[in-house]
Amino acid sequence: MDTACQLSKGSFRASFYYNSLRANPEIAVYNVSPGITVGNTVVNYVSMTESRINCRALSNQETVKIIFNPFGGLTWWGKIGSCDYVLDIPSTASVNRFETVDPGMLAGIGFRCQVFPETIVTPGISLDFGCSVAENIIRKFSVDGSLAGVIDGKLSTLEGQTVFNVSKKMGKIESFGGFKIFRSYLKLQDSSTLSYIDGYKDNINLFAGAKLKLTSYESIICEANFIGETSFSLGMGIGF
Repeated sequence: MDTACQLSKGSFRASFYYNSLRANPEIAVYNVSPGITVGNTVVNYVSMTESRINCRALSNQETVKIIFNPFGGLTWWGKIGSCDYVLDIPSTASVNRFETVDPGMLAGIGFRCQVFPETIVTPGISLDFGCSVAENIIRKFSVDGSLAGVIDGKLSTLEGQTVFNVSKKMGKIESFGGFKIFRSYLKLQDSSTLSYIDGYKDNINLFAGAKLKLTSYESIICEANFIGETSFSLGMGIGF
């Protein structure tokens, strides 16, 4: 979450934000029916006849992102934070829900190319390349809304992205928008048996947001994403 404003050599800016995400990841089933250990029983949660399954995911994230330009060329960024996760996997006759109890960890790195710097007349344009990863421990397993038991599972997500961003300042407000092309990978593993199910999905998002300058160094920033994933982010930013 950031504008396309160019950073001068030696400068940095940071943002602290909350993000609420809804997504539809895909998983693949080949010739086995994956299971999860509930107590002493292994419960199969998808049908063997299904090949690719559209799932539903919900996640809330709290993130710190730092963007810096150490040498005057490429602008680099890194982020770290915490997240929870809810994954709904439909089967033939039911919907199976996997849910975290405690927050997991997320991290990401990337770089930005400034295509055109912002001028009085023209907006700033940038291209952003990066990847991010998240790890969550899954503890709750429910079937059609009824808790089936406590489990020990691990959910891993990996995403690579390219972002085209355009922004323009108008007084104290800097509006921005663009699109993101990304591939997301998801893996759900039973920690007891080490069996897992995984899959990836290619997607595109449109996004738009605004940054309101409060002081010389502080701002409020918000962003909304549409189409491939639906999310809303709100946070504070500082820059030097």
